[in-house]
Amino acid sequence: MILPFVREVFAELEHSSGFERVRRHLSLHAGRRRVSGLTSTARAVYLPLMARAARQPVIVVVLTTSCRSAGADAARGCELTGAVDPAQVVRLPAHDVLPFENLSPHPDVQEQRAAALWKLATGAVSILIAPVEAAALKLFDRDYYAG
Repeated sequence: MILPFVREVFAELEHSSGFERVRRHLSLHAGRRRVSGLTSTARAVYLPLMARAARQPVIVVVLTTSCRSAGADAARGCELTGAVDPAQVVRLPAHDVLPFENLSPHPDVQEQRAAALWKLATGAVSILIAPVEAAALKLFDRDYYAG
């Protein structure tokens, strides 16, 4: 349980001049927007605030080795700030085989990917954590996954 005065401290971060610039940048709603250069601690705290300011899913592309910790950090940031429900932080795993290996990905990985893409297509995701390998794969359009 997060105490109310702790949430008030983190709520003040939304009113800083630096975050106001980011909020204006995210509210442009024209094409892709990119924010980079945050430390892991700042990323954990600011990600939920950015997701709320963007009013659309935020996709965080990470290295494969840090994917699990980035998701946990984002969920903790959601709890601290109260900006986004921690259940709306979803991880999109990469396939566990390379495309040219003539092997099928593990069924658990395929199930996790399908669930994450369905949640993204139906609007149940605020923050999507994806390793580079998962973000680089070609995907179908939203209607395919929503069905």
